[in-house]
Amino acid sequence: MAGADINLWIAFTAGILSFFSPCVLPLIPSYLTYITGALLSASCRTLTGARIRLTVIAHSLTFILGFSTVFIVLGGIVGLASAGFQEHLRAGLVWSSGSAAC
Repeated sequence: MAGADINLWIAFTAGILSFFSPCVLPLIPSYLTYITGALLSASCRTLTGARIRLTVIAHSLTFILGFSTVFIVLGGIVGLASAGFQEHLRAGLVWSSGSAAC
């Protein structure tokens, strides 16, 4: 069971490090703008603290759901394409059982 714990920590650390990579770091302001965007509008300035927290949680969850859906679908498409490509390669590697003529 100790090996599983180490793998979880390695995956967690890799995720944190990839979050701070140069291609992801510039996206953080847009994430924060989306998540807190409703709070900056004039109509939402009268919201209470609890309502603001619920709004941020709702925006965060929908953002995570949308982001996850896109990458799950893309991963599925790549997995299916890879399986088809592997099957095509295997079909080309069929060895004939007869003897070759010289």
